[in-house]
Amino acid sequence: MVEYVAAQSNWFVPQLIQLLHSPAAALLPVLPVLSYMPSGSTFGDDDPPWAPLWSKVEALADRGAARSVISTIAITEREHRVSDALVSDRYSWRGYGATPRGADNAVRQREVTLLAWSEEDAVGTMTMGFDNGCGLLVDETYADELDAIRAKGRTVCEFTRFAVSAAADSKSTISGLFDLSYVLGRKMLGVTDVVVEVNPRHVGFYRRAFGFQPISDVRTCERVNAPAVLLRLDVSRLEGRMRDVGAMTPGQLTLARG
Repeated sequence: MVEYVAAQSNWFVPQLIQLLHSPAAALLPVLPVLSYMPSGSTFGDDDPPWAPLWSKVEALADRGAARSVISTIAITEREHRVSDALVSDRYSWRGYGATPRGADNAVRQREVTLLAWSEEDAVGTMTMGFDNGCGLLVDETYADELDAIRAKGRTVCEFTRFAVSAAADSKSTISGLFDLSYVLGRKMLGVTDVVVEVNPRHVGFYRRAFGFQPISDVRTCERVNAPAVLLRLDVSRLEGRMRDVGAMTPGQLTLARG
């Protein structure tokens, strides 16, 4: 029933976003659907700009330092500051420019920020931007590509501001963030397509882990002052791959592929 409402009702996205940004939303992370324990996953040895060195992650795991990760929605201003700090730290370490949250209230009202927690430590973050008719951040560089998707009557979501702590178990952190985004985007909001702007060097990681495909040439992302390619994920195809291996979540799919 939730999926039907999400797919058919134009008011569902703004209503949910408004709820998430209201004081009452402080209670939402305790709900099972909005606090997600990941299945864990196995990735290749790419090193995206928002992730720590894989060797460091493996060393931590070898010492028994890997801990359970739970992903939740950032609600309070403090939680958003934690997300900002993670993004600033990881992007600056890679030499990328700052990627601040939308300063304008209209932009913030169409975004949901996810946080991954290991015990009391925030170890990862990702922001989901929903297409509410006012455009997405990636429209600044890829408006033609986005309009071609919209023209087919599809519902688009963008992923931005990835960051994973250097002390995190990257595999379970990334899996948890993507799994919660799947619950929110697909199951609750009926998203059909996900787009993400990445450095050309990291296309292989997104292609192998989740099935993203490039839909643009290499351009400059002004927000981080770096070369970028726009990737697209058809969520129905992702679900087809999940069914083929009996996976219930994207994290389980990457584990099976690994």
